[in-house]
Amino acid sequence: EGEGLLAFTRRLIELRHEHIVFRRSRFFSGKTIPGTEVKDVTWLRPDGAEMGEEDWADGQAKALGLLLSGEAGLMHLTERGEQEPDDTFCLLMNASHEKVPFVLPEANGARWEVVIDSADERGFDLEGEHGPGKEIGLEPRSLQLLVRRQA
Repeated sequence: EGEGLLAFTRRLIELRHEHIVFRRSRFFSGKTIPGTEVKDVTWLRPDGAEMGEEDWADGQAKALGLLLSGEAGLMHLTERGEQEPDDTFCLLMNASHEKVPFVLPEANGARWEVVIDSADERGFDLEGEHGPGKEIGLEPRSLQLLVRRQA
């Protein structure tokens, strides 16, 4: 029974090692990355819009998302002083006991590929991709991690 959890945890560790966006040496700021028009992190409401101050104060909100820009790696330098851009990820989280519809963010001509779905017993390496602006159902008390892939 514990072998599935162990395999899932090992895969999470691999994912973290593969992507600088998950192991940055600095906190995300929510500010625009220099030289781009993209924020390093954007917090999202289920309707796909960026969260505002009033959304953070909404005690009834049970779902949110965050867009982690791979371009944040432009601010992170390797040991040799080179920029290290990464993939862009979208993490969707649902704390509700009900399924929540979630609109995927714009992907600059790309599509969103499912990497992790905690509601699927396989967890990782799932088949499925979605276009930007598509509404997907996020299962109760679950999360999905999606990566932006060029079409």
